Amino acid sequence: MLLRHFAYLLYYVRQYCEIFQMARVLFSLFKKWCDLMKQWQKGQSIVELAFVLPMFLLFFLGIAYLGMIFADYLTLSEIARDSARYAAVMPADTTAAQIRGRYSDRKLPASLYKWDYSSGADFAVVLDQGAAGDKFVEVTLKAEINNNQNVFSLVLPAELSASCKMRREAQ
Repeated sequence: MLLRHFAYLLYYVRQYCEIFQMARVLFSLFKKWCDLMKQWQKGQSIVELAFVLPMFLLFFLGIAYLGMIFADYLTLSEIARDSARYAAVMPADTTAAQIRGRYSDRKLPASLYKWDYSSGADFAVVLDQGAAGDKFVEVTLKAEINNNQNVFSLVLPAELSASCKMRREAQ
């Protein structure tokens, strides 16, 4: 009986050794496969970067351009509001050319759009519109895209405009 138990023990040890030997072989094959994959994947991160980097750059440049458009629009809006207020409180003999002349030194901060203060098309001032006792002043500013300077001229709005209408103060 003891001999039989010893024979079973030897049988299981041998089976265990065969399984252990197979595990060692499988492990070495897995290690060789991993080494081979590392060699194949050396350029993977560079390829991923090549795909993702242009999209990120386009996204961040788009955000920067939107900020510049917004800065130009705010400047146009400020000039329209300020010139309408100036025209509303000035005497009745004030001309549109005098109102435009006050803004001869103003430029758009980003220069994505071109704006000419002396042009009646870019800086329209309508004085004394409305009934005799209820007169209004309306100022409309327009700036067209400057196609010479920006890359995104196909995507950006072709024109920015701002207008302001104020009631003329009693003189």
